[in-house]
Order: sequence, then structure tokens, then C-alpha cells
Amino acid sequence: MATRGSKSPLGLWLHVYGIMPPHSRKVLKKVASLLDAQDRAARRAGRPWTGGLISETKDGPVTHVVIVTDTVSRHGLINVAVEAELKALAADIFIGLPTPVSQRAG
Repeated sequence: MATRGSKSPLGLWLHVYGIMPPHSRKVLKKVASLLDAQDRAARRAGRPWTGGLISETKDGPVTHVVIVTDTVSRHGLINVAVEAELKALAADIFIGLPTPVSQRAG
């Protein structure tokens, strides 16, 4: 859990949005589009950023949206846009605290 003063050793932060009940990728097409557009913009700007839709099985319904970025803030335009799209679904949305990303051992 990120707390005030927490630092990410790599300068990266994980933002997680849970979706209950899970939804199909087709329903989340706009969210996927937003993530893809932000990924392209970040690459052009040379910023570390990635996002994606997560399923428990390969072609199963989406249970989470994840974003890894160089900012701890959840108030960036992409986060606000993703949260707005998720809140428009007939689902419960769980928004996790930003979590610092650390290097894997080994």
C-alpha cells in the first residue's frame, strides 16, 4: 500500500481498478481505446506508461484494468477518463491505492 512519502524504487506506480461482475472486452472497448491512445502518446513523449485489461482466463471477461505510470496521482486525465468509463458500467468498481513498483529479484 502506498502511503504519504512512499517512493517507488523505479519511479513507477501501479494503479488497479477492479470490476465486479467482470465484463466482456467488447463492453470495455472504449476503455481499451483510451489505454491504447495513452500508450502511444507516452511512447512519443518518452514517458514510461502502460495499461491493459486483465482477465482470469485467456478469453474470459475482464476483472481488472491496470495502469503502470511514472506518477502516483490518480488525477491525471487518463485515470479520470478510465474511471468515468468504468463508473458508467452496471458494475461495482474498486479503485486501489497507487502502489510503488519494485524490481523483481533474480
